[in-house]
Amino acid sequence: MAASTALIPASIVVSTAGHEFFWGKLVPSLLAAVAAIIAGLLTAERPHERWSLYRRYQRMFEAERLRYTSGVAPYRGADADATFASWLAAARLSVHEEWAGLIPASGEVASTTRPTA
Repeated sequence: MAASTALIPASIVVSTAGHEFFWGKLVPSLLAAVAAIIAGLLTAERPHERWSLYRRYQRMFEAERLRYTSGVAPYRGADADATFASWLAAARLSVHEEWAGLIPASGEVASTTRPTA
């Protein structure tokens, strides 16, 4: 995207040496269109955030399960099951809250999709 926007002024300068329409109008408009399409795709599509969220929680769950099965603190003693269940419940709520933060509010979506007059 940066390369296409940086090449726009260069193509206009090249158009002064000849082929004014091609280098001065056609190429810059195509480069600008490519930059706009890429920028639009990058702002609309954000699956990497959801993926990284789930991978982080997966690793947290795996590490905590290892602590639990190994009997490492705080999972020593008779209340190990209750401690693990408590941690798991809190982690599930936490992942839900973070996931909800990734989803735009309906007011935000409505304001971005309204036609401008």
